[in-house]
Amino acid sequence: MHRNNIRVCVVGLGYIGLPTAALIASRGATVIGVDIDPSIVATIADGRIHIAEADLDGLVQKSVFSKRLLARGKPERADVFMIAVPTPLSGNKKPVTDHVLAAARSIAPHLKKGNLVILESTSPVGTTEQVCDLLAQLRPDLAFPKYGGNGKEPDIAVAYCPERVLPGRILIELVQNDRCVGGMTPGCAAKASSPCTVAPADWSARVIRGTKSSATSACTSKDSAALHTEVRCVLAFSTIRSAMSRSAVAST
Repeated sequence: MHRNNIRVCVVGLGYIGLPTAALIASRGATVIGVDIDPSIVATIADGRIHIAEADLDGLVQKSVFSKRLLARGKPERADVFMIAVPTPLSGNKKPVTDHVLAAARSIAPHLKKGNLVILESTSPVGTTEQVCDLLAQLRPDLAFPKYGGNGKEPDIAVAYCPERVLPGRILIELVQNDRCVGGMTPGCAAKASSPCTVAPADWSARVIRGTKSSATSACTSKDSAALHTEVRCVLAFSTIRSAMSRSAVAST
């Protein structure tokens, strides 16, 4: 599928979701940006931003006015669904995944065979499995990845791809940083790391498939949990290097 024909639904328009949505839209995809806060939706629909981030205002304005970035209060049909909602800490310092699961519920009615669901929120181990299980419960008409695999690729691919960016450099780092993708199956990871999955057409990807332990050893101990190596029997670990230059961001 050509990137100009791809529809991407980004749920959560905060410090990660909005720059991600705007950047993908600027590369030619149609992006449905979703937030439950009506004031955020109205601000973005007007071509403005509600957060402070270098160069983001111009990128959002350009993407909105070109009708590539559409701000909505609820998800719509898409080819790729990206969940980028907050995962705050509770009073006892445990991560709260309620927003992630609520986002999964919101996209469930819009899923169709061939879709890809990517969790981008920084989440505790097990969250990707919880999302997959919840979607399977809500959409029994579709086949979802099963732990260990059954020899067949599911109707819906599910993967995890955490962001590692610094405020003030988010657009630059979204383009230039290496990306790590953990898939529920090798096929899920391959689909999530495909150059056609999101708008940039000039990504190069190297997919490494192996066991949970091999994926963990490829990361630092600090990042191992964040990379969601909780997939029990089959885990595909992909490292993606974006080939887009700084000038691509600067020009926006």
